[in-house]
Amino acid sequence: MAGQIGQFASLKEGFFACANEHGHFKTGDPDSVRSLAEFLGLDAEIVRACIDEIDADHNGFVTFAEFALWADRHTRNVPLGLAGVAPKSRWQKGMPSYWTTMPAMKDTAEEELSPGGSGARRGLPPGIYSQEQLDQANSLIDLAKFGKWTTLMESLTLRQDLLNVRPPYREYGIIHQAAYFGGKEAVGVLRQLVALEADVHVLTRTGRTALDVAVLRGSHLAVAYLEPLTSPDQKNARQREESAHAILDATKMARWEELFQKLQLCPDLVNARPEPREYAALHQAAFHGDVAVLQRLVDEFKADVCLRSKSGQTALQVAIASEKHQASTYLDSVMPTVHLHDEFVTFPEQVCVSVTDPEMLSRFQALLEDVHKSHNNWTRDRRRATDGEVEDKSTPVPQGYEFVAAFRNENAALWRTYQINREIVKERCEHNASFRQWVPWTASGTKTVTLQGRLDFELEAGANEWFLFHASIPEALRGIARTGFKMAKVAKGADSTGGGLYGEGTYFSDSITKVDEYARKRVVLGEEFEGCRTAALCRVIGGRHFYTDSDIEQSDKSQFKLGALQGEYHSTVGDRLKLKNTFREYVVYDGSHAYLEYIIYYKRLGIDEKYC
Repeated sequence: MAGQIGQFASLKEGFFACANEHGHFKTGDPDSVRSLAEFLGLDAEIVRACIDEIDADHNGFVTFAEFALWADRHTRNVPLGLAGVAPKSRWQKGMPSYWTTMPAMKDTAEEELSPGGSGARRGLPPGIYSQEQLDQANSLIDLAKFGKWTTLMESLTLRQDLLNVRPPYREYGIIHQAAYFGGKEAVGVLRQLVALEADVHVLTRTGRTALDVAVLRGSHLAVAYLEPLTSPDQKNARQREESAHAILDATKMARWEELFQKLQLCPDLVNARPEPREYAALHQAAFHGDVAVLQRLVDEFKADVCLRSKSGQTALQVAIASEKHQASTYLDSVMPTVHLHDEFVTFPEQVCVSVTDPEMLSRFQALLEDVHKSHNNWTRDRRRATDGEVEDKSTPVPQGYEFVAAFRNENAALWRTYQINREIVKERCEHNASFRQWVPWTASGTKTVTLQGRLDFELEAGANEWFLFHASIPEALRGIARTGFKMAKVAKGADSTGGGLYGEGTYFSDSITKVDEYARKRVVLGEEFEGCRTAALCRVIGGRHFYTDSDIEQSDKSQFKLGALQGEYHSTVGDRLKLKNTFREYVVYDGSHAYLEYIIYYKRLGIDEKYC
């Protein structure tokens, strides 16, 4: 190695000092891992346990972007060395200035640790802890987080006084981590922890007991052990199991009103799957394919989309196997691929804020008029534009679009991930002589420039940041707003012989007419904005883009995959407007290189009602 990360002032400085000539870091090198652990202030064993999360290539190398996102998530306040990214403890400084729901910055550390502070109210022993005690408690929690049970129990024999200490910036304490694992081995650990006088009433940072954590994870073994240990006002295990079975019976028979009535009484049982059940409630709803029910389970009751059935299937896999296409589209949109949970920072809940300013609303209508293509606008994807199920070659292109409403997506956790990626791409572009900007229609038309000025989008030209359209069914766009785009790195199994025209990626356009082809479901009757279709305005990091105005053969698709994998390009601009006088398409190959900022509701104009 060229140096030790611990010797440097920032993660970026140390990373590139230790990287190879191509700017990649070897995660499997023991010296690199030791140096990394030293810089991050983590135990080397913990780093080795969790470093596999980084999206390394087949040789174990990672880029700085992947490394920085991993380090930011696993540490409290590591200096990343990115000028445009605020320290995590001051994350509010990095949010767009026009967002309206972000809390003010405040320093809560002293209040949390004071004898009467919220730390004490949440079950921590009273008193102010020394930094040495907090650091050691942090290390013990990390051992539990990564299932290092033998080392944990050995360490606790020396520091039993820290068993119930949860530093205020951590979400879980030791007992919560064991409850989260919830398997047979973890329950054995829970027994040992209780024998050492672990407090089952200690709360997480967000106010949950270990039992709550086990219930949310659907860990019936942990629930069965922890329930009798909780306070007398908790329901006994038999009553809870009966309630869980009643919820699943209602779901299995598609008695939705009964299901939600029961969940209102016991919302913490939404993920319960008592033995010998195969499915939890979300799996049953996925089998039936009811998108509205799925959305309510996820949005209102916080159903875990990653929860596995008894045979190991997610709800998405159940929907696919049952050929419930719209249900699978929705569930795919809410499956997390971007890590949004942060152990050290409680980001506010994602909120979609209604746009109410009359001038702004009129500008959205002007935008739809400005980027509608009125001629040479039919492509083969229009055939499924009505409902996504039936192919109809006579499907007409709307003569225009009526804007109805807009909502701004304020998602702090997702934005921070996007912001870090944008800053890294910007720095790479600054040092690349071949970098050139590209200006889509949505950043060049007179009306659109006025729109951006009014919204103060603060686009980063140095990263080739674009504002582009994307469309899908309403439930899917709301899912993307919450958990991000789902196109993971193409190294994770993308097939260059399939997928879209420019390879596996997330597709955007600068024309509402093009993306309208994929708005394949109207808002259902009885809901707000019923009869409308939905599209999104998204920020997209174009970076170094690959431009093509040529026809693409099946055999050509590998170049897009390789270009993204090898770091040559961040995106593709397919100029089919020049090639065939149709539309430009824009593709990124990493889901965290796009951020859905606005969902717009609109209606198709000038065509038969059955196609609207």
